[in-house]
Amino acid sequence: MNEFYAAAATRSYLRVAGARQLPSPEELGDLVEAAKLGRADVAAVAEELRARIREPLPASLQGRTEDG
Repeated sequence: MNEFYAAAATRSYLRVAGARQLPSPEELGDLVEAAKLGRADVAAVAEELRARIREPLPASLQGRTEDG
C-alpha cells in the first residue's frame, strides 16, 4: 500500500469514526512514512494520531466543526 492511499484511508476512517479534528494530509503522510520505514511501530503511530485528534482546534476553525 502506498503512502497516499494509506493516509487517505486513515483520514476517511477518522472522519467516519467521528473525529472532530483531522490531522492534515501532510501529518498523516509523515506518520505513514515513519511506519513504513520502521521508524515507528503501529502502536506509536496510533498514539500519535490520538494525540493529534485530541489537540484543541484553533479559534478560527472552531465554528466550522459545529456548522458541518
